[in-house]
Amino acid sequence: MCINSDSCCASAYGDEIYNDSPWLGPRFSIVVPGIEEWVKRYEDATDFAETTTEPSFDWISWHYEGLCFAKAIWEQMPRCYELYYEPPFEDHSGTMGKLLIDEKVDGLIDRLRPLANLASASLSIKDNIVYKLERKGDSMLIRFRINNLVFDLPLSFKCLTGIKQWLNDIIDTKTGVCTVHVQEYDLHYSHQTVGMHPEMGRFWISKCYPYDSKFCAYVDSQEFVKGFLTLISMLK
Repeated sequence: MCINSDSCCASAYGDEIYNDSPWLGPRFSIVVPGIEEWVKRYEDATDFAETTTEPSFDWISWHYEGLCFAKAIWEQMPRCYELYYEPPFEDHSGTMGKLLIDEKVDGLIDRLRPLANLASASLSIKDNIVYKLERKGDSMLIRFRINNLVFDLPLSFKCLTGIKQWLNDIIDTKTGVCTVHVQEYDLHYSHQTVGMHPEMGRFWISKCYPYDSKFCAYVDSQEFVKGFLTLISMLK
């Protein structure tokens, strides 16, 4: 999370760091792929009631990634701001203290790099979509569920060819947004590298406008395509 000069906290939801308060300075919005997952990895390992983090948590690797994110943010922020990086309260590793981020941060990043484990850590953000298919005469209903989030998508059998092509496009295309229009809805998919995980992407369903999201999920691209193809193959 980040804290501004008014002591207001904000998460990095959607990998976005921003200022929308004109009285603090120029407004800006910076997308830093992977920073939300990085924050959540620490949150998942921390008991905030006891203010302790799991003993196995790798603070050196986590701070190495954090400083890389901080540098990326500093490079894009308006220069009228000062950016500080500070370890969480629960960090007793002594790896580093509060630090002003500027061009000199490269030296610390270089010192930490040989000590950091650069292997891909397990993802802390990933949605598990549960599918349910129901036939209704000459049409069908696909139910998408993530925990308590549920969305029912009515489809005609005529849409299947377009959906299959859309799924193939997701595998074949690694940039941009893949979209297919099915009746009154649009299905979108965009690949998104998160930290050291290039296999992830965002799936969302919209109506009328691309950002009018009715259902959204963060998934593994291969798993998503395989699960969706398996579902519609049941209609043969």
